[in-house]
Amino acid sequence: MRTKLEEKEVDKSRAKVSFASLRKSEFFTAAVVLVLLLLAVASVTATEYQVNEGESIQAVINIANPGDTIIVHNGTYAENVVVNRSNMTIRSANGSAVTIVVSNRTDMHVFNITDQKNVTLEGFTISDASVAPNTTKNDKVYSHAISALVLPPQYQFGSISVTSEPSGAAVILEGFVGPTFTTPHTFDKVSVGYATITVYHEGYYDWSDTVQVHLDQTTHVNAQLKPKHKPTPTPPAKGAIAVASIPSGASICLDGQCWGMLHKTPDTIPDVEPGYHTVELSLAGYKKWSKEVKVTAGRTSQVHATLTPTPTPTPPPTTGAIRIDSSPSGATVELDGQTFLGPISATPATIPDLAPGYHTVKLSLEGYYDWGPTEVNVVAGETTPIHATMILKPTPTPTPPPPTTGAISVHSSPSGARIILDGYIGPPVTTPYTFTKVSQGHHNLKLTHAGYYDWTTNVDVEAGRTAYVNAHMKPIPTTGSITVFSSPPGADIYLDNTYVGRTIYTITGVLPGYHTLKLCLVGYRDWSTTGLVTVGETSYVHATLTPIPATGAISVTSGPPGANIGLDGVAINALTPYTINNVASGTHILVIGLKGYLDWSANVQVVPGKTAEVDALLIPCPIRAGIYMNNASNCVIISNRIMNITTTVNYSAVGIAVYNSSGNVIQNGAILNCGHGIGIVSGSANRIEGNKIWNNTIDGTGVRLESGAINTEIHENCFIDNVPQAWDDGTYNNWVSNFWSQPPGATGNYTIPGAAGSVDTGHLDVCPLP
Repeated sequence: MRTKLEEKEVDKSRAKVSFASLRKSEFFTAAVVLVLLLLAVASVTATEYQVNEGESIQAVINIANPGDTIIVHNGTYAENVVVNRSNMTIRSANGSAVTIVVSNRTDMHVFNITDQKNVTLEGFTISDASVAPNTTKNDKVYSHAISALVLPPQYQFGSISVTSEPSGAAVILEGFVGPTFTTPHTFDKVSVGYATITVYHEGYYDWSDTVQVHLDQTTHVNAQLKPKHKPTPTPPAKGAIAVASIPSGASICLDGQCWGMLHKTPDTIPDVEPGYHTVELSLAGYKKWSKEVKVTAGRTSQVHATLTPTPTPTPPPTTGAIRIDSSPSGATVELDGQTFLGPISATPATIPDLAPGYHTVKLSLEGYYDWGPTEVNVVAGETTPIHATMILKPTPTPTPPPPTTGAISVHSSPSGARIILDGYIGPPVTTPYTFTKVSQGHHNLKLTHAGYYDWTTNVDVEAGRTAYVNAHMKPIPTTGSITVFSSPPGADIYLDNTYVGRTIYTITGVLPGYHTLKLCLVGYRDWSTTGLVTVGETSYVHATLTPIPATGAISVTSGPPGANIGLDGVAINALTPYTINNVASGTHILVIGLKGYLDWSANVQVVPGKTAEVDALLIPCPIRAGIYMNNASNCVIISNRIMNITTTVNYSAVGIAVYNSSGNVIQNGAILNCGHGIGIVSGSANRIEGNKIWNNTIDGTGVRLESGAINTEIHENCFIDNVPQAWDDGTYNNWVSNFWSQPPGATGNYTIPGAAGSVDTGHLDVCPLP
């Protein structure tokens, strides 16, 4: 951005150099001159911008450079400003009384200085729009709730993007002082209005056009360069045809004109008119060959021909043949009553040289019925196929003798039982198992299995049949059981702390020995006993349950403590931690609230006679500040009046909030009627000096230093009617010569609340600030 002095210097340079008139011989010298002029312009001091009421502070910040100064004139500016440049000064022209910045949104900081350094902010009143000083909802504060960022006219720019075909052309923006660029190229920060573009390239005519530049938009220009043409040589008027063949020596004819012995392959026919022509080749003993060939002026078309010999006729066949296969193979072949000997005596066989007509075929093979005779038609020159499937002669099967024994198939539940047949104890066999070759008659069967009673039965076996036996073995008991009754019934039963069912109920499979039994029923006290269980026996238990009271309690704790408690929409006159007694059984809505934290709520189930435990972890509200500094260093916040930054449902308000920032100065300002006055969460070597901090009671604390605040200097400030006045949880922070209103009193040193245990030594008895 240029000052008026720069604009005059640029105008002089424009008068001296006209880029549109340059040509290749002059261009290099002119470019050197322009580079020197550009360096001269760049050496001018930083720019000072002026912002008037109705224009946007943010818009000017966005176009300014580090080192620039922005002067804001009298008026009320409704916007939320993000300072996104370092080494910048933003100050009012006539002080905070007449230069007011009000928040345009309730979810954003009024001024946000993040990741910047060496920023000075001076002479503003900073406030929420809803309570802006000396205004009402009908005042011009609201008419100036600017939705767009309005730039002063002298700071309005666009850009021009220039391409060309071909690329690499030199491009000149009329009036631009600087080096020469080649396409493609984009000119930035071109003043809004009309601009002339000139493009030139060796071997092409120069191109020029005037285009319109719009605010914050890019105008696209594409130069279609016209080449300077050169004369084209005249091509030859006729062509030629080169003809070759396999075999060579063929006579050549072109479009029906033949030359006999004059033109034989291989040969070239010259002076042929451009276009399509027919080439024909002829040679004794070969078929004639022809092809259409395209001829181009000045070129020789190539023709390659492979000639086909004339075929010699073959006499027709006079005999045929028969191909004979059989399944299985090896059958003897008989043709027309004659049995063949030698290679064609057995299948598979082919009988050749047979006269055309019908022939009789018969096949024979030992163990199979004869196949045929069958008539087969023989055709001259062909082989007639025959496939014969031989049919096997049947073989008589001997009748087996009648059976004299049977079988016994034995199964059991469970399987794996040992089987004893007719008292015989031999190699052990277990179920399932089948005895074979068992003699006819009456047999005794016995099964044994560990953990089960023996099982016996008698089985009758018939010759040629299988007798089936399925034994269900009875287990020998190893456990006992418990039958449980209760009054009233329906109580949950726990055996040795394991749930097993509800009364009335019988618990089976209980190991012998002593066991603990407990019964539970809502509205009744738990009941328990200990008893002995005996193998194979059932123990009986009768329990009479005792009713419990119909109310319970809720024990409420919170992090941090000291929060308000609400139950079912009714405030409890107590702070956490606290136990609410005599709460009716059932579901209740519990709400916990604390300034600076989001409300916490939950449904709590109250059981009669018991205490429900509730621990609420409260979440701090996000910060909203008049001036917000994060990762900012060496900034100066001076002579600003920050007021009425109010806490909302979702945000905790702070006049000035400092995070991860060091070496900053907050000086000669006023912070009033905010949630917190000044809060430093983390950072070192910051200084708070000569400020009037009063009536910051919404969330409390005039100045609050969290545990990350280190080596902070707090000097000669006036703390008036803040609740509390200050708080210090940091390290090595120095409080000296500040004024503190009642309380704590006008005599003695003032100990700052908080974990640091800081003390203001030599505090002032009277506030020296107006």
